Amino acid sequence: VAQDTAAAQDIGSTDLNRATARVAPTTSLIAAAMCDFFENNRAADMQAGVRKEKARFSWKNLVEVLLNSGSR
Repeated sequence: VAQDTAAAQDIGSTDLNRATARVAPTTSLIAAAMCDFFENNRAADMQAGVRKEKARFSWKNLVEVLLNSGSR
């Protein structure tokens, strides 16, 4: 559940993670994040983030990473 508040904790430090992967560390913050998601119609933002990142997790990219990891 994503939430853009000071109480939420970032996973990692990239702009991607700050935009798409904030997690609330307690049940009350998770509940607040869920309310925020629905009350503020954040589904479109989440869908846009999923579309943007979809290619990162494609089979093609996985194979490229695996093949290139042997050359290190």
